[in-house]
Amino acid sequence: MDKHALDRFFNPKAIALIADATREHAWLKPLREALLHGGFAGPVHEVLIGGDQDASGGKAAFAAEAVDLAVAKLEPAQAKIAFQLLEQMRCRSLVMLGQAVDERAAQSIHQEALSRGIKVLGPNTLGMQRPSLGLNASILGPIANPGSIAFLAQSGSLATAVLDWAQQGRLGFSLIACLGSYPGVGLEAMLDFLSNDTKTKSVVVHLEGIQSARAFMSSLRALASTKPVIVLKSGRQQDAKRAAQTHCQAMVGRDEIFEVALRRAGAVRVHSMTALFSAAQCLANHLRATGNRLAVLTNGGGVGVLAADRIAHCKLELGRLSDQQAHALKEKLDPQADVSHLLDLSEQADAGHYQAALEAIAQQQAI
Repeated sequence: MDKHALDRFFNPKAIALIADATREHAWLKPLREALLHGGFAGPVHEVLIGGDQDASGGKAAFAAEAVDLAVAKLEPAQAKIAFQLLEQMRCRSLVMLGQAVDERAAQSIHQEALSRGIKVLGPNTLGMQRPSLGLNASILGPIANPGSIAFLAQSGSLATAVLDWAQQGRLGFSLIACLGSYPGVGLEAMLDFLSNDTKTKSVVVHLEGIQSARAFMSSLRALASTKPVIVLKSGRQQDAKRAAQTHCQAMVGRDEIFEVALRRAGAVRVHSMTALFSAAQCLANHLRATGNRLAVLTNGGGVGVLAADRIAHCKLELGRLSDQQAHALKEKLDPQADVSHLLDLSEQADAGHYQAALEAIAQQQAI
């Protein structure tokens, strides 16, 4: 199988860190140390441009060795020099860190990159991580634990929040990428890459807007046909949509249309960070529902009814035991227990009662 166009971007064997020699660059040392001591197996080169350094001087340091990925934090005016340096290194992939580039400057950077055949993540991105490779090409903080979930976010603050939560819960990722407000490497290309990425078993996506609905839905449909995809989209209300458009310079139309399109593509939409975390945890544990029937096991009728209402609201079905199984289970429970619909074990339920009920549920194929 031919390698994807982003293979060297997300599976680099050699990296260059590019910084402005005339400025303080507090990001550079932590990133270099994270790569050198975090498990990245390939060489990590450091290049300063500006001042007494220039592109030809940068080339002399390692002209004999090609670089797969460069990570830079530069002023927009220095982008052309950086691209010249990348060409000398035979590098076609760049993560351009930073958060203060306007739309006009970003377009100029992308046009220059396109003319040279260079793929750019950014500007205005916090970068990306590939934990299984020990690759931390970001300013997101410590590298995440390795796992099988890919997380793509248009919001750097949301990505940081997810990383903080994941570290506490020991959740692992195959890829974390912040697209930023003016992405060169777009969401569609990343979804295409993940379709055949063996390190990724499921994908979580945060959206504020999309540039091309047709391209996005095509890539999403192809990915969702092979791997579970969870989507959290902000900007459901009009005021929120305007805020999202200002933030990411992209727009999705009516939310109802987007909801239907996601469903047809095979993706699952969530509407809150809590639901996103829960979905990610389920994906990490490889928990897959095989049908649409959910049993409710409770020791209180009131909360059980609330759960049943929620099941109906989600257009799922309440799972029930067969008459034979319900009768057999009833004999093992407190006399006040009722297992005809909900599995209400009563307030007198103990661990043995719960064990018996769970065993009965496990044997019921209709649940």
